[in-house]
Amino acid sequence: MRLRELAASRVRFGYRRLTVLLRRDGWPVNAKRIYRLYMDEGLTVRTKHRTKAAGRARVPQTIATAPNQRWSTDFMSARGAEGSVF
Repeated sequence: MRLRELAASRVRFGYRRLTVLLRRDGWPVNAKRIYRLYMDEGLTVRTKHRTKAAGRARVPQTIATAPNQRWSTDFMSARGAEGSVF
């Protein structure tokens, strides 16, 4: 009953913080027992749903108008002289 009361008054507290509060009240409990009771009662902390960040406008690359104006490389993997892969 006390666990339900604490969880109702402090909605953002998880089972570990509630265990500390119960111990301060004088209850001889450990975190594993509180976790089991917490899950049985369905007292999970409500998570905030993250909203999707708006996609930023993509800036198109400038077109090369002369040779050697833009260099780019596209590779999946390579080996060093001693055989190491990166």
